[in-house]
Amino acid sequence: MPTSNKAVGPRKIAIVGAGNISQVHVEAIRHCGAGSIVAVLDADLARAQAQAALWGAPQAFADTSALIAAGIADTAHVLVPPPLHRAVAEPLLAAGIDVLLEKPMAASAAECDALLAAAKSGNARLGINQNFLFLPAYLALKRDIETGALGRLRHVMCYFNMPVRQIGARQFGHWMFRLPQNILLEQAVHPLSQVCDLAGRASNVVATPSAPLPLAPGREFHKNWQVSLQCERASAQLL
Repeated sequence: MPTSNKAVGPRKIAIVGAGNISQVHVEAIRHCGAGSIVAVLDADLARAQAQAALWGAPQAFADTSALIAAGIADTAHVLVPPPLHRAVAEPLLAAGIDVLLEKPMAASAAECDALLAAAKSGNARLGINQNFLFLPAYLALKRDIETGALGRLRHVMCYFNMPVRQIGARQFGHWMFRLPQNILLEQAVHPLSQVCDLAGRASNVVATPSAPLPLAPGREFHKNWQVSLQCERASAQLL
């Protein structure tokens, strides 16, 4: 991610997107003592105002232009759905506001490049919340690899199997079901972050899905995927 020469200190943080995950971010900010929450932004202004009152934030907004114009935040936690990541984060970065963006970074490589360019032009930091990189079990494994306790890393094999809550709730309009690859951006990005952290940047990726299952009219779902990667330090597979 881009770096900047701005000093790091207590943050004046805006929570952008007041959905379910926002409460987790607020709790983490308070636990870490990272700074103060100065604003809440949501397209539903009433919801932004209600959460601002709950969290003790002095201001609420319905769009990024108003937040930028207010000049009260130096950092934003952007927690909107993935297809909105670029539209919401890009103007904040260009205005010099550091952004912690929920995964995935964006829905396409072109959108990722645009966010990187905005961070550079605004001299802003851009971070992606890859929380699986900080799980205690993963950190223990990484230490064992780095110290050579497990020998030289040659190949990473990762099995990732979890229920998709939205299927059980029949929320088939969710973004992850709109295109076959969206499930990888929504769920597989977690283990892929670990694979690439261990094995290095991937230069060749092949993703093979199982036969599609019909969920609803116009909605099909690939239950299983096999992803093969050639990375800088090792080869890898994700199943």
